Amino acid sequence: MHAKDYLMQLSRTARVHRPGFLKRILSTGKPVGVARSFAKAYIKANGNLLKLLKARYPEWSYEKVEETCGRYPNIYDLTYHIIFREWNLGSPIPEGIKSEVVSSILVGFSKIGLIDYLELNNELDSLIENSRLGEDLIDHLNRFELSVSNIEKGIFNTEDRRFQRDKLMDFLKEIRWGLGKDEVQDLFRGKQSMGPHPTQNAIGFFDSSYGVATSIVFYFNQGLFGRDKLARVVVAFFEERSEDEIIEKTYTQIKSDLITQYGRPAHEVEDAKEAPPEYRLSELLVWVIGDSILTLSLGLRRDDVLEDNSGISIGYGNAKKDPISQKWNRLRE
Repeated sequence: MHAKDYLMQLSRTARVHRPGFLKRILSTGKPVGVARSFAKAYIKANGNLLKLLKARYPEWSYEKVEETCGRYPNIYDLTYHIIFREWNLGSPIPEGIKSEVVSSILVGFSKIGLIDYLELNNELDSLIENSRLGEDLIDHLNRFELSVSNIEKGIFNTEDRRFQRDKLMDFLKEIRWGLGKDEVQDLFRGKQSMGPHPTQNAIGFFDSSYGVATSIVFYFNQGLFGRDKLARVVVAFFEERSEDEIIEKTYTQIKSDLITQYGRPAHEVEDAKEAPPEYRLSELLVWVIGDSILTLSLGLRRDDVLEDNSGISIGYGNAKKDPISQKWNRLRE
């Protein structure tokens, strides 16, 4: 298992075994927020910790910034230090807190795409070896009485049909048009719900796939006797807009897997970059899969795609019942 995959699995372990523990102990969830903030700043500063700290603490002298970076010379150790410094988590550290902070940092990093960024720049293995992260990972495993083989096999969360971060293709094959809301909720039991959609007949859940945070929204039509019937699913990647190079790397992996599974797309929208701003995309691919239409879209800043576009989105709809998919029905002829 690659380092990135291992970290992404591990970052969820505490929540599988002890759901809600972090929220109860730390009450605010702010460690995840700190990790997200640092991940975004680290990418923006091209890995320059001095620049990152000076931007976060403009009141600090250069000597203090330099001293702090000297004591905590990598993004993991620095984030860990700042979390304990800013939120006064206690000294000595309360039992159980260390392991949860490790999980929080990894979750925060993954939401912004930092784990992918580190891997892309060949920094991830070095970070594990030369920071306190390696030691913390072992402590994390011991606390939950897990082994590396347990993590690699995914024993802790493979007994059901829930959405797995590396099981997107299987997930798409499991979709059955006409499912009711109760059936979809059962599929995602235990996952964080978005709550009722404010304007659409839809429900959604948060998860992760390909090493990044994802949201999955299910759209329903109303059938006979008022029963809701599933007609469309949208999977959006990245909770917050990441850097173009990270988005592109993830997109390339997803695109390759979809081509392996379904063949070359039936259509590529050639003028996606020239569309009006509200519809503009860097790339839009369309597959016809039986009575279903699958689309994969890419949105990058350098193509002036609007910021409310997360970067990557998969749309999967019933060609007969989903209004958005119906416009591609000409490809089925």
